[in-house]
Amino acid sequence: MTPLPEAWCPAPRWPAAIACAANPSSCSRWPGLSAPAWTLWPAAVAFNPMVLLGAGYSIANWECLVGTKTGWSCLFTELGPMLCGLGLVPPSIGLIARWWAARPR
Repeated sequence: MTPLPEAWCPAPRWPAAIACAANPSSCSRWPGLSAPAWTLWPAAVAFNPMVLLGAGYSIANWECLVGTKTGWSCLFTELGPMLCGLGLVPPSIGLIARWWAARPR
């Protein structure tokens, strides 16, 4: 496995790269790894493949989620919201690491 080029993730900005760990190529383009946390966290969540898959699965099975449809086809309905919730964890860890690195010593 080849290491990432230095231009992609310079050493002083590693906490921002952790915030975009789910999909680093999209976050490095917009808003950028040195962006403020209030723009970096929503971008990291929105571009996370787990959040996108969970939202798509929830939309596709909306009848099961609201309870109008039941049966074996609704067996894994809770998988969509669970994936969306798990997609919030990597950006949150990245924000905590970014805060930890930026705090006064």
